[in-house]
Formats: sequence, structure tokens, C-alpha cells
Amino acid sequence: MRSKVGGSKSASLFIQRGSIRVDCTFCQRINGKSDKYAASSAMRTNSIQTPIQAPKLVSRIEPVLGTRLELQLQLRPTVASRLFGRFPFLSSASKFFDEVALQEIDRLAGIFSVFDTTSELRRWCANALPGNTQTLSAELAGLLSMSAGWQVASAGSYNPAVGAAVAVWKEAERSALVPSPESLDVLAATLGSVPYEVDGLQVHAVGDCRGLSFNALAKGLVADRTLEVLQGVRTLGRPRVNGAAVNIGGDIAVSGIDLTTHVENPLRPYDNEPPLLTLSVSSGGVATSGPARRGFTVDGTVYSHIIDPRTCRPVENGPLSATVIASSAAEADVLATVVSVTGNVDHSCIPPTARVVLVDQLGRLVTRREIQARPS
Repeated sequence: MRSKVGGSKSASLFIQRGSIRVDCTFCQRINGKSDKYAASSAMRTNSIQTPIQAPKLVSRIEPVLGTRLELQLQLRPTVASRLFGRFPFLSSASKFFDEVALQEIDRLAGIFSVFDTTSELRRWCANALPGNTQTLSAELAGLLSMSAGWQVASAGSYNPAVGAAVAVWKEAERSALVPSPESLDVLAATLGSVPYEVDGLQVHAVGDCRGLSFNALAKGLVADRTLEVLQGVRTLGRPRVNGAAVNIGGDIAVSGIDLTTHVENPLRPYDNEPPLLTLSVSSGGVATSGPARRGFTVDGTVYSHIIDPRTCRPVENGPLSATVIASSAAEADVLATVVSVTGNVDHSCIPPTARVVLVDQLGRLVTRREIQARPS
């Protein structure tokens, strides 16, 4: 998913923070005119220049959760900016909000990560054998409860235990032997039900939970939570965030800011390829799922990397991509997975307010609901 936001001319500031490279772009508009030198020129004059429009900050930071984080912030004018017609210290404000976002993402990664052996999720999974009950943090218990709800609502097309089937197909790729239908049927039967029960912060394992991965939900949830934290910042001497968009590797949470995103052509996944469709969103979440990346090659046959948890088999003739705009990034994340697995834009678990765009095997666009879009 590519995203862009229109705006005034901008000046870019490159910041080196450890091994993280930050590209901070800030825009400022004074007296209705856009000027990349507006910030410095306004600071050199004693004249009062009003009205002032709050600037828009754009930061790109990597690596974050193994991908790129993009922040787009629309700041609220401060008392000083209204009095003096300028918005000073944009670089300082940008670095401040970058750190706020990174701290929240790091905190949640310490809870949800499947790669960090010290994360709360990994520690829970290591001990979540049948009959075991553990008390978890509100964040992790909430994630598990949310995941269980979606697994039931989607009739199993979303399933955090699908990693067991992925492992089988990776082994098939290594050995060049296609798994037997019987073995896949047995595996699918074992993955069919939610292997735990959530009661407040108490989580009781009723099955083996050691192989669960919530990546299809957690990354969107991290984007949502980071957006909430940014908009909730109240620090003396700092501007407040009026609107923001948090994009973590294509999972986007947005509120109070106009965002333009593109539905790419999965048949031509090149950087200079024009998009099939342009979408506009100002609130909610956006996510895209599809088999654009390499699938499994077993004995010369290429299979989709998307596995149907209900059958433990790669999806055949499924959509090339599925883009969902929903009430949150977490919801969009799950629904994009469901549509990619089932190919059904009218699945019963999709809320009536969600907007779905599917690209079929012939590269045709299929939409569930009328959306604010324009061909590109």
C-alpha cells in the first residue's frame, strides 16, 4: 500500500537517531502563502502575521517492527502561534512526537511480538498448555479476546494458529514433497477451535497455544493505539495533535486528517506502476492483503503464500489483493485477511460500514460497498 498526502511545499530535515534514519518533512503556511522558508523568515520578523494554519509534519522512520513507520501529523495552533503568526520549533516538535510514537510502539512490541522471546505473548505461549491459567496484562488479554471473537465471526478464515500450516508448507518446499491430503485434514481439525478462554485478565488454555501468532491483528492494533497516544498528548509548551495518520508497513490508522491511498496493480508490482484506484479516508483504518510476495514452490509448482486455516491448504484462484477501509486498523487488518482467504467481499463478518476493494485474478476491481474513489 502506498500513501501520500497533498500539501504545501515542504522542507526536509534528516535526523540520525542511533541506527534509525528519520526523514522529517514539515510544511508551514503563512498568510495563505506556502513557502519552504516561511518558518525561518517568520522567526526573523517582529510583525504579527495572522491567520496561521497549523503545519503538517511527516516523518519516516525505519526499521520499526521490521518495516517502515510513517507518521503524518496535523498540529493544532498554539496561543503563541496565533499571537505572533508563526509556528516555531517545528523540528523540535517533530522529534518529540516521533519519540512518543516510538516509545508506544516499543512498549506494545514488548507485549505482542512473536519474534522477541522475552515478550509477554511469547512467555504466555510457552506456558499455555491445556489446563493452565495465567493472568495477563490488559493489552494482551484484550488482544486474545479480540482475536477469539474474529476467529468465531469469520468461521475460521482468520485463525492465529495458521502458523502450524505455514510450517508444514515450508517443510514441503524444503523436501519437495506435497503434504498428503490426510495429514492436512487432520491438522485443520486440530486448528478449528479457539484454544483458550478469556475471563477478564484471566486466560485459561483449553488447547495447545504454543504456536499462536497474532500478526494479522496485532500490527493494526499497534497502529491504532499509537494514534490514540499521539492525539492524547498534553504537554506544556508543546502543540497538540489535531489529526494524525500512523502507517506501519501498510497498516494505517487515521483520524482527523485527509489521507490518499492507492490500490496497486498486483500483476505489475513496480514502484513506477500507476495504481488501479485511488481512495480517500479521514477516519478509521486501512489494510491490504494479497499474494504479491513469493509463495511456496514445491516440486516445481508454485502455491500461494496465503493459507486457508480451515483446510490448511494454499488458497487457489483467490483475489490478487484485498484492501479494506474499516473503523480501525486492527479491524481492517483482520478483514483484509478474511477477504483474501475467502474471496468473499460479502462475508457475514464484514460490518456494513466497512469498504472493501478486491482485485480478482484477471486484475478487475470488485467492490462491496460504494466508496469514495476515483480511477487512476
